[in-house]
Amino acid sequence: MRKSARAFPVPTALGLFLICFLTGCYEQPVVERLTLAFLPEGGVRVTVTHHITRPSATANPALDARLEETRQALMEGWDDWSRAFANAHPIVEQRFWEKRKGGLVRHERSAVFEEVEQLREFFSRTALRIAYRAVDGTAEFSVVPAGITRASREQRERVERDLKTWSRSVADYLTAAAGLFAYLEERPDRARACFGALLAEHLSEEARNALPEPTPEEETLLKGMQEPMGEVLQILHLESGEAFTRNELSHLAFNPFPAEFTIEAPSAIVEVEEFERTEERSVRVPGLGLWEAYTAVRGRWLEPDPLQTHLEATLRGENASLDLAAFCALPRRSAEPPDAVEVRRVLETALTPADIYRVVWRVPGSEPGSQKPEAGGQ
Repeated sequence: MRKSARAFPVPTALGLFLICFLTGCYEQPVVERLTLAFLPEGGVRVTVTHHITRPSATANPALDARLEETRQALMEGWDDWSRAFANAHPIVEQRFWEKRKGGLVRHERSAVFEEVEQLREFFSRTALRIAYRAVDGTAEFSVVPAGITRASREQRERVERDLKTWSRSVADYLTAAAGLFAYLEERPDRARACFGALLAEHLSEEARNALPEPTPEEETLLKGMQEPMGEVLQILHLESGEAFTRNELSHLAFNPFPAEFTIEAPSAIVEVEEFERTEERSVRVPGLGLWEAYTAVRGRWLEPDPLQTHLEATLRGENASLDLAAFCALPRRSAEPPDAVEVRRVLETALTPADIYRVVWRVPGSEPGSQKPEAGGQ
């Protein structure tokens, strides 16, 4: 007899609850990206891109006011980036925007500067001090954060409270996860049932229907992870009546970079300091917010981390594509769960900007021993 399809992704109330509990929108309402693309012939192209999203249909006047102000500033050219471009006098400028149902959803402004030293003027109103030099066949670009917060006093006080409570939530989650990992150390054959319940949203329908039911002991362990997992993820949700997510506020308080910051070199990069490599010719500044601080210490306490796997798959839009067998086969490690004090100490270290971010590449067509003039820094 043919079995009928199960009504829910996991055949228990627990599985359905976990899916509902973890499902959510984690997109930031406003995402800013800044790219400096150094050109082979000299000079640099600067591109600033804004993506504007309304994460929820729920009424939120504070968010609506923020988005409307952002859209108006970009379209009318009185945002900070428009002033920065004008201040640096580019030789070429371009703008592109996309609207949906009359509302701006994407805006891109780019410009070419003939001299790299013009970036000093471009960044003059930010907390960043830049320097560039080309000598002996290599080019070096560096950024020194001035340590100036972009948050208001009220925002800084709120982030300070969030750091305390969120550290406790992370500690509670790691403690609950350690219990599950200890159980699976004794019963590795039950990994599919347990991780399947946690990650069912990202499995194909066929994989969900084939999941075994958790035992009563496993249900207890999984239920113990529900509340702390939700509390950890809450900083990425836009709360009712708020214009910023708590993670966005943490960026204003800790991150001196005014946008996601990427460097594209004209040739292979030969040396990197504090930047994070993304490709052979590109690097980026690691994010400096609460969630980014947590992901920066990946593997310190828990590996693999089901919560990070869930969020990363959600942000990539990779639902129904997770290879559960491959995830279950990963080596598992759970360190002694930290308390909230230790979590906060580690997060604060990860939230501290480096003293200098530096990248070096070989100048295209240059041979070692050739001499290039230096361009001063700020």
